[in-house]
Amino acid sequence: MRCPDELSSPSAIFGSKLRLKASILRTVSFTLVELLTSMAILLTIVFILFSAFNSTSNLASLNARRVELNQIVRAVLDQISRDFQRAASLNGVVSMYSGT
Repeated sequence: MRCPDELSSPSAIFGSKLRLKASILRTVSFTLVELLTSMAILLTIVFILFSAFNSTSNLASLNARRVELNQIVRAVLDQISRDFQRAASLNGVVSMYSGT
């Protein structure tokens, strides 16, 4: 058994700290299988996120085209409506339904 003086000496404390650090370093390291598994999981997550982003981007461009098409249709219908209002406001317009 060691005497109390030996346990409190700087060399004994330093040696025990080194042994403790060495044992911690041995238990904290990862194996190759663990690293490959974590990389495969990370790659799967990145692939899923990329797919979601890509589909969202495609939907956004599709919606932008739909909005543009709706604006064009609305402009055409507004022009047709104005043309009909001008035609109806003219004096002496012959009605298509009057038969004369």
